[in-house]
Amino acid sequence: MNKVVFIIILFVTFIRAEITETHWVFLSDKGFLRESQIEKERLVEAENRLSKRCLRRRLKARTDETLVDFHDIGVYREYLDKIAGTGAKIRVVSRWLNAVSIEATPEIIETVSSFDFVSRTRPVARFRRTEPRGLFEPSDIDPYYGFSFNQNNMLNTIPVHKLGINGDGVLICMTDTGFKLDHLAMSSSDVLGAWDFVCDDSIVSFEPGDPDPSESHGLKTWSIIGGYASGELIGISHGSSFLLARTEHYSEEDPIEEDYWIAAAEWADSAGADIISASLGYSDWYTPDSMTGDIAPITVAADRMAGLGICVVAAVGNSGPADSSVTAPGDGDSVIAAGACSNTGSVLSFSSRGPTADGRIKPDLVALGSGVWGASASSPVSYSYGTGTSVSTPLIAGLAGLLLQARPALLPMEVLDALKASATNHNSPNNDIGWGVPDVYAALSYPVGGELLLPVFAGWNLVSLPLEGPTHIDSVFTERTGAVWLWEPDSDAYIDVDYIEHGKAYFVLYSFDTLLVARGDSLTNIDIPVSPGWQAIGGVRKTNMWGTVTMASSASLSGSFFIYDPITREYKSSSKLPPGRGAFVIVTGGGNIHLSD
Repeated sequence: MNKVVFIIILFVTFIRAEITETHWVFLSDKGFLRESQIEKERLVEAENRLSKRCLRRRLKARTDETLVDFHDIGVYREYLDKIAGTGAKIRVVSRWLNAVSIEATPEIIETVSSFDFVSRTRPVARFRRTEPRGLFEPSDIDPYYGFSFNQNNMLNTIPVHKLGINGDGVLICMTDTGFKLDHLAMSSSDVLGAWDFVCDDSIVSFEPGDPDPSESHGLKTWSIIGGYASGELIGISHGSSFLLARTEHYSEEDPIEEDYWIAAAEWADSAGADIISASLGYSDWYTPDSMTGDIAPITVAADRMAGLGICVVAAVGNSGPADSSVTAPGDGDSVIAAGACSNTGSVLSFSSRGPTADGRIKPDLVALGSGVWGASASSPVSYSYGTGTSVSTPLIAGLAGLLLQARPALLPMEVLDALKASATNHNSPNNDIGWGVPDVYAALSYPVGGELLLPVFAGWNLVSLPLEGPTHIDSVFTERTGAVWLWEPDSDAYIDVDYIEHGKAYFVLYSFDTLLVARGDSLTNIDIPVSPGWQAIGGVRKTNMWGTVTMASSASLSGSFFIYDPITREYKSSSKLPPGRGAFVIVTGGGNIHLSD
């Protein structure tokens, strides 16, 4: 053989031997223990590994008998030892998937695949983060909210914050790049735990000598939810507690891989997290026809989290405007996929679109995706704007934090239903913006399980109940000041009442801000008899848009909804009537106003 050819063959062989790949290895059982053969002792061991907070949260979604299951049992140690014995490097062990991710040469992966306890292998999905550039939407300045006013105002968090709802008592896990911990806006943030799943240590901030000082992205997303610096930045759910999980490299040379995220998800569950915010998405190895919600391992893990009572909010992706460009785990049917919109609620060009491969609408909701104000890693007192579905995601996750403080019994899908029902496009969801931009103030009054919350503020409030009536005023309006008043157009006067009827709006006076609890059957549609002139009406369980109101007989409406704002104490023209809010309308002719979901 020619010496040169021989050297080339040796060189190629050497290079091939050094090439490694990352693969999932899925196991057939847990040491001859299959799901149909669960041993009680193993379940007790699994339950003992979970925190009390985790068990309390799981009880929302499960019974005592199903609190732990086969997926909580650890992976069989002998299988791990045999895989490691081949020379494969074990990266992540997932008890939920009964799988292990390994880094190994193709030859070793082939050897591992031949073991009789291995059911299948597949590459670990990954991608290189690309953030949209060049988009910028300046925000309004506010003495308290600073430049974060716009992103808060779009989601109507401001009146909710005024009620003292700021996410207190809710535990949110952030999964991202590293986190800069010394920023002024994060100085009051309650961090209950932190772990770097890339380096396998507890240091999630920059370490001297770290080749990848990726603190900026994680700090940005965390601050959008949890930042607090009066006059600079008010995070959506700034009173929440946090778990910080570094699951990603940031540099373009280093792909972000899903196995670290799955490890963080299992850690967050064990610690008792209520919400996980994932400003990421995985697409390598996955084609659009595999986005069915049950193929990608990260989506399988995310859907399991939802089944355990954890709200999972994930970026829909930055691969728009192509159809079916959603990334995992945003394709999950129990995952809240967040898209990006402009100040006007229109989809931004880069935001990924649905549908999923099985025809479901994605994204679920959208939030501001350009000109989102957050902390900057350039100094402990710096701030900057962010762009992408990465910054839309923590905005939506923050809304979940507010709802879960106010209504802790809500399950993940109930949180999603309440936000969808309040959103701008809930009457005609599509694959650009899903159900639209949510309104968390309205979501508080969305009936779930026969119960809703009714926000009232110090002063006069114009309210309604989206429940089948009548309801006695004393069962709802506790600690009020004086009578409850109804506008009576026939007598051209306000009258005091003892009962609240559906379809009508009432004035009630309070000396303090509070949340009232109301119970009853949800109101999904109603016909409201009207006569010419001003009418005070109430809506149904979902937000009514002006264009969806229908009239019967000779009645017609002019103008828009006129809603009394209890904070500014003035009437405002509005294109929507949220649940719990009353509105005046101008009617000509007689007949009925029809409102429905």
